[in-house]
Amino acid sequence: MGASTAAAGLRRYRGAAQLPVAAASFASWLALGGPLAVMAAGLRRRRGAAAVGVAVSALAGWDRRHLVPARGRATADVGNLTVMQANLWLGRADAATVVETARVHAVDLLCVQEITETCRDALTRAGIDELLPHRVVVAAPEGAGTGVWSRHPLSDGRELSGFTLAAVAARMELPTGGSVTVLSVHPMPPYPYAPELWLGELRRIRDEVDGVDGPVVVGGDLNATHDHAAFRDLLGDDLVDAGAASRSGPLPTYPAHKTWIPPLIGIDHVLLRGVRAERVRTIPLPGSDHRGLLAAVRLD
Repeated sequence: MGASTAAAGLRRYRGAAQLPVAAASFASWLALGGPLAVMAAGLRRRRGAAAVGVAVSALAGWDRRHLVPARGRATADVGNLTVMQANLWLGRADAATVVETARVHAVDLLCVQEITETCRDALTRAGIDELLPHRVVVAAPEGAGTGVWSRHPLSDGRELSGFTLAAVAARMELPTGGSVTVLSVHPMPPYPYAPELWLGELRRIRDEVDGVDGPVVVGGDLNATHDHAAFRDLLGDDLVDAGAASRSGPLPTYPAHKTWIPPLIGIDHVLLRGVRAERVRTIPLPGSDHRGLLAAVRLD
């Protein structure tokens, strides 16, 4: 019972202390303690404790209703725009696999983080520029590089200010007319760095979205889960998380480089404004410590 109560508190925490911010990443796992506590109380015939456990478990379930897959969801991707999100882990992800994945799934927009110059050149040799001929890429050492590749023309490509790691934006011109603003972002993690920096960069993303008109697609490693209040504040009233909006179920992306543990938390996201989410799933990125995301979305 204590674990699920802690999960509820962590989900609502809006401070900048490092321990609760880091622990909130795993709040959904803590919430699983609620049903176990109810079972234990029932076996001991402790009706009061069982009733409290049911209430706490119900709250935890309501908080995480977006994780329940929609009934009758089609297995085939639908939509008229396919977005791929990929953290390349200091440029170590296998470039040929990234390009082949984008080819097989007819990706229209590829958002990448942690791209180095060596990794950018490897992607070029693997054929990314023929597949997605338009790009805005800031390659940098270690984890600082970020970029987008697009099937459709990009205009107003720029590096965004106010971020420790590179963040880029551009306007993607659609073949049917109109355009959509695309961003690839990577705010600093709240651990081991100061959470205040992470919080400020999440707000900076919100400012960038508010500063443009029309539909928006954001791909990024946000170092945040739905259990972080700061992530939900970023969404506000108009941005949606594609995975949650499409009821695609849990989408854990990190850590993906351990042989002894599966991905546990979903910190990679595709966010949308004025764009409908149809389906999102995780995809392997050999060589990376993240799984990628493949999002089928619809621009009406």
